[in-house]
Amino acid sequence: MQSHVLYACAGAAELHFAGQAGLRDALFCALVANATDLVALNLAGCRHLSDHSVCTVARQAPGLAEVDLSNCTAITDRAVQALVRGCSKLSSLKLQNCRISDAALIVLGNECCHLSSVDITGCRGVTYPACVSVACRCTQFICDADAMAGAGEYPHVTSLTASG
Repeated sequence: MQSHVLYACAGAAELHFAGQAGLRDALFCALVANATDLVALNLAGCRHLSDHSVCTVARQAPGLAEVDLSNCTAITDRAVQALVRGCSKLSSLKLQNCRISDAALIVLGNECCHLSSVDITGCRGVTYPACVSVACRCTQFICDADAMAGAGEYPHVTSLTASG
């Protein structure tokens, strides 16, 4: 049975593990070991996955475009940097409640040329200047209100949601 699951993941364009709170790095890395065609990945709520998992998938799937890491509370700047540098087609990234800082946003803003949608709601380690570097690249930028005061300066942002 296990080999059938691994084989199915290898050819998948999309993988959805949202809500699988018990998923750990070792199993996830085995599942994506040959997932070179991956375009979309949803890991929302997989709170035991670390940067190691994201770095692994970034190396394995350079065509990855949509990634949801919402509520993956062990994810840090290192994972975001790996995605940006390993997945040149990255266009949508959800990082709600991840442990990222300005360093991750600066890399997104400076190096991610296809970026259209970013959600950093609940990311407490980010500041306004770093948010601006990403908002300049996106058409949809979602963050906490206090992180993005003054966003009206960027008219190309068609959807700015500031909660809180």
